[in-house]
Amino acid sequence: MTRVLHMIDRHTPVDALRQLRQLARPGDQIVSVGPDAGYPLPIEVVEWHEPMGSAWACGMWNAPKAQGVDAVHVWSTRAQRTAQVVAGAMPNVPLIRTLPAVPPSGKPLRRLVRSLRDDELHITVPTEAAKRLLIACGVDAPRVHVLPVAAETIVDRDTRRIETRRELGFVDDAFVLVAPDQLLRPAGHNFAAWAHAIMRYVLDEPSYLVVPVTGPMQRAFATFARGAGFIDLTVIGLPTDRFPDALAAADVAVFFRQSDCGGSSLAAAMAAGLPVVAFDTPDVVEIAGDAALYTKTRTPRAAGQALLRVHEEPGLSAELTSQSLARAESFTLAGARARLDALYAALIRTSVES
Repeated sequence: MTRVLHMIDRHTPVDALRQLRQLARPGDQIVSVGPDAGYPLPIEVVEWHEPMGSAWACGMWNAPKAQGVDAVHVWSTRAQRTAQVVAGAMPNVPLIRTLPAVPPSGKPLRRLVRSLRDDELHITVPTEAAKRLLIACGVDAPRVHVLPVAAETIVDRDTRRIETRRELGFVDDAFVLVAPDQLLRPAGHNFAAWAHAIMRYVLDEPSYLVVPVTGPMQRAFATFARGAGFIDLTVIGLPTDRFPDALAAADVAVFFRQSDCGGSSLAAAMAAGLPVVAFDTPDVVEIAGDAALYTKTRTPRAAGQALLRVHEEPGLSAELTSQSLARAESFTLAGARARLDALYAALIRTSVES
C-alpha cells in the first residue's frame, strides 16, 4: 500500500479539505503546518510545530518525522513550502500539490505560477481548462494532471430537507437558494444576495438564501446582504457536517463566481439533484456541462432573471434536476481514487527509476 503524507494548514480551502476527506486512505498521515484548520477529516491530524511562524523552519524541524512515506501530497499554498523542504530531504519521494482552481489572470495567477516553478513539483487541477491555463502560463505540461472531483451523495435527502427547513424556520412553500461555495472573494456571493433581493422584489412569495460554508469574506458578505435589505432571510454559516443538510433544504444552487474556486461544491449540488444556475466560468462549464442554466451576462440582473426562470418554469427546473443527477454520475469517488492512485504509482515509479 502506498504511504502518503498529506499536508495542510489552517488556511487550506474547504474545497481542498473536502477532497482530502474523501481521498485519504486509512494508512495515510495528515499533518498541519501550525494550528489545525479544524475541519473534520477521517484521519487524526497531527500539528507540526512551526518555529518562529516559518513554514521553511517547520519543514527543517519536522522532516525526520516523515521518513518512510512514499509520497508527499500538499493541499495549500503555505503548506507547500514546508512540503518542499520535507520532500527534498527524502530521495525518490514525489511531491504533489492539489489546486482547487486556477486564477484566470492578473497578480494571483502570476503569484501562483511562480510558486509552481519547482521542477520536482507535480500539480493536480480539477479540469482540463485549468490544466490548459497553467501550461499556457509556462508550467511544464508533464507536471500538470487532472484529478476530477468526486460528488458527495446525500443520505435520506427527503428527511433532511423537511427537518432542516423546519429547523431554520423556513415556511413550507418557501423557495430556497443555496450558494454552496466557501465565502471567498472569487465565489461572488454578493451576486447571490443581489439576485435573491431581485427575486424578493419581483415575487410576492417567501424565499431564503443559505450560504453554508464560512470563509474570509464572511463579514463583508454579511454587510452587503444587510445593505441589500434581506439579511433576516439569509442564513450564513452552518456547522461543517451540515453541508449536506443545506443542499437538501434548497430548491436551486447558485454559482455566481467571478472566477473559479473549486469543483466539489458544484459536484455535490448536482448529486443532490439541484437545478444549477451559474455564471459561465471555465471549470463550472466543464464540470456541469448542460446541467446548468448559464446567465446571459455576469450581472446581478441576469442572475435574478435566471433564478426567476427556474422558479416560474417547472419544466425547466425538472429538466435541470434530471441533468444534474445524470451528470453527477460521472464524478464518482471510485473514479477519483483510481486516478489519484495511478498518479501516485506513476510518480513513485519514475522517482525510483531516476
